[in-house]
Amino acid sequence: MNFDLSFLNIEWLYYLIVIAVSAFVSFIAIPSILFVARERHLYDDLQSHRKEHDHGIPRLGGVAIFCSFTIVSLLFAKYDSVLPTNILLTSCIILFAVGLKDDLAGAGPGTKFMMQFLVGIILVVLGDVRLTGLYGVFNVQSIPDYVSLPVSVIIIMFIVNAFNLIDGIDGLAGTIGLIVNLTFALLFIHMRQWNWRLWPSVW
Repeated sequence: MNFDLSFLNIEWLYYLIVIAVSAFVSFIAIPSILFVARERHLYDDLQSHRKEHDHGIPRLGGVAIFCSFTIVSLLFAKYDSVLPTNILLTSCIILFAVGLKDDLAGAGPGTKFMMQFLVGIILVVLGDVRLTGLYGVFNVQSIPDYVSLPVSVIIIMFIVNAFNLIDGIDGLAGTIGLIVNLTFALLFIHMRQWNWRLWPSVW
Protein backbone atom coordinates (compact mmCIF):
# COMPACT_ATOMS: atom_id res chain seq x y z
CA MET A 1 0.00 0.00 0.00
CA ASN A 2 1.54 3.30 -1.11
CA PHE A 3 0.71 6.36 1.00
CA ASP A 4 0.71 9.80 -0.53
CA LEU A 5 2.55 11.94 2.03
CA SER A 6 3.07 15.01 -0.15
CA PHE A 7 0.69 17.02 2.05
CA LEU A 8 3.19 16.81 4.92
CA ASN A 9 5.23 19.73 3.58
CA ILE A 10 2.70 22.10 5.22
CA GLU A 11 0.42 20.15 7.51
CA TRP A 12 3.05 18.25 9.51
CA LEU A 13 3.64 21.30 11.70
CA TYR A 14 -0.05 21.51 12.57
CA TYR A 15 -0.21 17.87 13.64
CA LEU A 16 2.95 18.22 15.72
CA ILE A 17 1.45 21.22 17.49
CA VAL A 18 -1.75 19.30 18.23
CA ILE A 19 0.22 16.35 19.63
CA ALA A 20 2.48 18.62 21.68
CA VAL A 21 -0.38 20.63 23.19
CA SER A 22 -2.45 17.56 24.06
CA ALA A 23 0.57 15.80 25.59
CA PHE A 24 1.52 18.92 27.56
CA VAL A 25 -1.97 19.36 29.02
CA SER A 26 -2.16 15.66 29.92
CA PHE A 27 1.26 15.63 31.58
CA ILE A 28 0.38 18.73 33.60
CA ALA A 29 -3.06 17.51 34.65
CA ILE A 30 -2.42 13.83 35.40
CA PRO A 31 -0.18 14.24 38.51
CA SER A 32 -2.63 16.61 40.20
CA ILE A 33 -5.66 14.44 39.41
CA LEU A 34 -3.90 11.27 40.58
CA PHE A 35 -2.93 13.06 43.80
CA VAL A 36 -6.59 13.87 44.46
CA ALA A 37 -7.59 10.27 43.68
CA ARG A 38 -5.02 8.89 46.13
CA GLU A 39 -5.92 11.39 48.84
CA ARG A 40 -9.61 10.49 48.55
CA HIS A 41 -8.86 6.76 48.12
CA LEU A 42 -10.63 6.63 44.78
CA TYR A 43 -9.23 3.34 43.51
CA ASP A 44 -10.60 0.82 41.05
CA ASP A 45 -12.51 -2.09 42.56
CA LEU A 46 -10.11 -5.03 42.81
CA GLN A 47 -12.92 -7.38 43.84
CA SER A 48 -14.65 -7.21 40.46
CA HIS A 49 -14.34 -10.38 38.38
CA ARG A 50 -13.41 -8.23 35.36
CA LYS A 51 -10.35 -6.68 37.02
CA GLU A 52 -6.84 -8.06 36.60
CA HIS A 53 -5.04 -5.33 38.56
CA ASP A 54 -2.62 -6.49 41.24
CA HIS A 55 -2.88 -3.13 43.04
CA GLY A 56 -5.28 -0.22 43.31
CA ILE A 57 -5.54 1.94 40.18
CA PRO A 58 -6.72 5.58 40.70
CA ARG A 59 -10.10 6.09 39.05
CA LEU A 60 -9.76 9.69 37.85
CA GLY A 61 -6.96 9.38 35.29
CA GLY A 62 -9.49 9.80 32.49
CA VAL A 63 -10.32 13.31 33.74
CA ALA A 64 -6.91 14.51 32.54
CA ILE A 65 -7.39 12.90 29.15
CA PHE A 66 -10.82 14.46 28.79
CA CYS A 67 -9.49 17.91 29.74
CA SER A 68 -6.71 17.57 27.18
CA PHE A 69 -9.14 16.41 24.48
CA THR A 70 -11.56 19.27 25.19
CA ILE A 71 -8.89 21.97 25.20
CA VAL A 72 -7.26 20.72 21.99
CA SER A 73 -10.65 20.37 20.27
CA LEU A 74 -11.63 23.93 21.15
CA LEU A 75 -8.25 25.33 20.12
CA PHE A 76 -7.78 23.50 16.83
CA ALA A 77 -11.22 22.42 15.63
CA LYS A 78 -12.47 23.39 12.21
CA TYR A 79 -15.93 24.79 12.74
CA ASP A 80 -17.22 23.80 9.30
CA SER A 81 -15.91 20.25 9.57
CA VAL A 82 -17.94 17.12 8.90
CA LEU A 83 -18.73 16.70 12.60
CA PRO A 84 -19.30 20.13 14.23
CA THR A 85 -17.27 20.68 17.39
CA ASN A 86 -20.30 21.58 19.49
CA ILE A 87 -22.00 18.27 18.64
CA LEU A 88 -18.84 16.29 19.36
CA LEU A 89 -18.14 18.00 22.69
CA THR A 90 -21.77 17.83 23.81
CA SER A 91 -21.76 14.06 23.31
CA CYS A 92 -18.40 13.65 25.00
CA ILE A 93 -19.39 15.77 28.02
CA ILE A 94 -22.51 13.65 28.57
CA LEU A 95 -20.48 10.43 28.48
CA PHE A 96 -17.79 11.96 30.66
CA ALA A 97 -20.34 13.07 33.27
CA VAL A 98 -21.90 9.60 33.41
CA GLY A 99 -18.48 7.96 33.67
CA LEU A 100 -17.37 10.34 36.43
CA LYS A 101 -20.55 9.68 38.43
CA ASP A 102 -20.02 5.95 37.97
CA ASP A 103 -16.46 6.22 39.30
CA LEU A 104 -17.38 8.38 42.29
CA ALA A 105 -20.77 7.06 43.37
CA GLY A 106 -21.80 4.36 40.93
CA ALA A 107 -24.36 4.50 38.12
CA GLY A 108 -26.94 1.89 37.28
CA PRO A 109 -27.04 0.17 33.88
CA GLY A 110 -30.36 1.85 33.08
CA THR A 111 -28.84 5.31 33.54
CA LYS A 112 -25.82 4.39 31.45
CA PHE A 113 -27.87 2.99 28.58
CA MET A 114 -30.23 5.96 28.63
CA MET A 115 -27.36 8.45 28.41
CA GLN A 116 -25.61 6.40 25.74
CA PHE A 117 -28.84 6.30 23.75
CA LEU A 118 -29.13 10.10 24.10
CA VAL A 119 -25.56 10.51 22.87
CA GLY A 120 -26.30 8.22 19.93
CA ILE A 121 -29.35 10.29 19.00
CA ILE A 122 -27.34 13.54 19.21
CA LEU A 123 -24.55 12.19 17.01
CA VAL A 124 -26.82 10.52 14.46
CA VAL A 125 -29.61 13.11 14.18
CA LEU A 126 -27.79 16.39 14.87
CA GLY A 127 -24.27 15.40 13.81
CA ASP A 128 -25.34 13.15 10.90
CA VAL A 129 -22.81 10.53 12.01
CA ARG A 130 -24.35 7.37 10.65
CA LEU A 131 -23.83 4.30 8.53
CA THR A 132 -25.24 5.00 5.08
CA GLY A 133 -24.02 1.91 3.22
CA LEU A 134 -21.89 -1.22 3.36
CA TYR A 135 -19.90 -0.43 0.20
CA GLY A 136 -20.70 -3.76 -1.40
CA VAL A 137 -20.31 -5.97 1.68
CA PHE A 138 -23.06 -8.63 1.57
CA ASN A 139 -23.95 -7.05 -1.79
CA VAL A 140 -25.37 -4.00 0.01
CA GLN A 141 -24.45 -0.56 -1.28
CA SER A 142 -26.79 1.95 0.39
CA ILE A 143 -28.98 1.69 3.49
CA PRO A 144 -32.32 3.51 3.72
CA ASP A 145 -32.67 6.15 6.42
CA TYR A 146 -35.25 4.21 8.44
CA VAL A 147 -32.65 1.45 8.83
CA SER A 148 -29.56 3.64 8.98
CA LEU A 149 -30.72 5.78 11.91
CA PRO A 150 -31.47 3.04 14.49
CA VAL A 151 -28.56 0.86 13.36
CA SER A 152 -26.14 3.78 13.72
CA VAL A 153 -27.38 4.54 17.24
CA ILE A 154 -26.95 0.88 18.21
CA ILE A 155 -23.42 0.78 16.76
CA ILE A 156 -22.43 3.90 18.73
CA MET A 157 -23.80 2.39 21.95
CA PHE A 158 -22.00 -0.88 21.18
CA ILE A 159 -18.63 0.86 20.70
CA VAL A 160 -19.05 2.91 23.88
CA ASN A 161 -19.80 -0.21 25.91
CA ALA A 162 -17.02 -2.19 24.25
CA PHE A 163 -14.45 0.33 25.46
CA ASN A 164 -16.15 0.60 28.83
CA LEU A 165 -15.87 -3.14 29.40
CA ILE A 166 -12.16 -3.55 28.58
CA ASP A 167 -10.90 -1.55 31.56
CA GLY A 168 -9.97 -4.64 33.56
CA ILE A 169 -6.28 -4.28 32.66
CA ASP A 170 -4.56 -0.96 33.26
CA GLY A 171 -3.82 0.76 29.93
CA LEU A 172 -5.71 -1.73 27.74
CA ALA A 173 -8.48 0.64 26.63
CA GLY A 174 -6.02 3.48 25.96
CA THR A 175 -3.69 1.26 23.94
CA ILE A 176 -6.50 -0.16 21.83
CA GLY A 177 -7.87 3.36 21.29
CA LEU A 178 -4.43 4.52 20.15
CA ILE A 179 -4.06 1.62 17.71
CA VAL A 180 -7.56 2.12 16.30
CA ASN A 181 -7.08 5.86 15.80
CA LEU A 182 -3.65 5.46 14.20
CA THR A 183 -5.11 2.86 11.84
CA PHE A 184 -7.94 5.21 10.84
CA ALA A 185 -5.45 8.05 10.43
CA LEU A 186 -3.37 6.01 7.96
CA LEU A 187 -6.50 4.97 6.07
CA PHE A 188 -7.74 8.58 5.83
CA ILE A 189 -4.30 9.71 4.61
CA HIS A 190 -4.27 6.97 1.99
CA MET A 191 -7.84 7.85 0.91
CA ARG A 192 -7.04 11.58 0.99
CA GLN A 193 -10.04 12.17 3.23
CA TRP A 194 -8.75 15.45 4.65
CA ASN A 195 -12.26 16.43 5.80
CA TRP A 196 -11.91 14.01 8.74
CA ARG A 197 -9.08 15.99 10.28
CA LEU A 198 -9.51 18.78 12.78
CA TRP A 199 -8.14 21.79 10.93
CA PRO A 200 -8.33 25.46 11.96
CA SER A 201 -10.32 27.53 9.49
CA VAL A 202 -7.69 30.28 9.50
CA TRP A 203 -5.04 28.04 7.86
